[in-house]
Amino acid sequence: FPDRDFHSWGKANIQEATPSELLKGAEREAELGILRRYLTEKKLIIGGTNPVSADQTLSAHLSSMAIRHLQADASKDRPLFLRVSYIYPHTPVLPPVPFNAMYDPASIPLPQVTQAEIDSFGRQTKTAYENLRVHGMKEAEIRKMRADYYGLASYADSEIGRIIRAFKAFSKDRPWLIVFNPDHGCKLGEHGMQEKFTFYDESVHVPLIAASSDGHLPRGKVCDDFVELVDLAPTFLSAAGVKLPQYLAGRDLTETAHRRVEPRTEVISEKLTYGRRAMLQTKQWSFEMQVSPDPLTGRRLNEKEMGWAAKSPLDDLDVSLFDRKNDPAEQHNLGADPERRRLCQELRERLVARIFPPDRVEYNWAKDIPSKPNA
Repeated sequence: FPDRDFHSWGKANIQEATPSELLKGAEREAELGILRRYLTEKKLIIGGTNPVSADQTLSAHLSSMAIRHLQADASKDRPLFLRVSYIYPHTPVLPPVPFNAMYDPASIPLPQVTQAEIDSFGRQTKTAYENLRVHGMKEAEIRKMRADYYGLASYADSEIGRIIRAFKAFSKDRPWLIVFNPDHGCKLGEHGMQEKFTFYDESVHVPLIAASSDGHLPRGKVCDDFVELVDLAPTFLSAAGVKLPQYLAGRDLTETAHRRVEPRTEVISEKLTYGRRAMLQTKQWSFEMQVSPDPLTGRRLNEKEMGWAAKSPLDDLDVSLFDRKNDPAEQHNLGADPERRRLCQELRERLVARIFPPDRVEYNWAKDIPSKPNA
């Protein structure tokens, strides 16, 4: 809300996963079963039990505030757009009781990682590996990391369920649309890493679930067409009866669900952390490359650097290529295969056309936007 935030609600200092709550000595960490990613410089918490009860976490308070708004403040005569954004599931991975014991670590399969795969990493992926590494931790620790993340995801599901029930009760006979979308996934030992920051399937292939009361989205249908997060805005605008401006890159998801538009043949993604990098993915191929002359930082590009990714030799672009049909686990990097060079060049040209159109600019929009209390 533009005029209210966690400070005004008295919830600004919730201590569920901060150093003041957890760093009280080895006894406290042992009590909570804290597991840290100890092979990297950042000792992030990747397992353990939340010291806060399930109804007192930041996520729980966020749900309660949204429900209170629906029950007490939201107008029943005007259209409503409610966006609720949870941090969980995310590091620190601390599912509260009883979600901390929902999954048996012994029953969870381990990811398969080989030294050959690690040796095939390019420079940017190798940098990510050095910062996200869990390969080499004990088998029991990897299983706990995965089980606790699953528990935290289930906890987030339960909080989302609270919101949905309250929202449907608020809507009653009014038409409604609900869209669930994470912004990224999380590797849980796959490729030897934990967290996001790569273009492997575990990081970029996320659920997108949409439901509506008016039948515009077919109930129970599973659609395996490519979609991108830019499809959210046109979906919301169309549901509100707004004529879509032509400059929007996205598509109304109802059109995709009913196959009233040609399926996308490819999707893209970009990232800044551990070096600027971009990906183009088709149904068969996942192609990625460095897009800045600086391999390790995510700084803003100047005008002269906009053409670097298009003009540089392929050998300078730290290319990775995975055959998703024959290597769905993306363990065999074909970027250096001479027989795939022409394919890499073609995919490079398609990716550059998407992410570096002639009118692209690099600009810090935040400096033009006045800060809000809850920004």
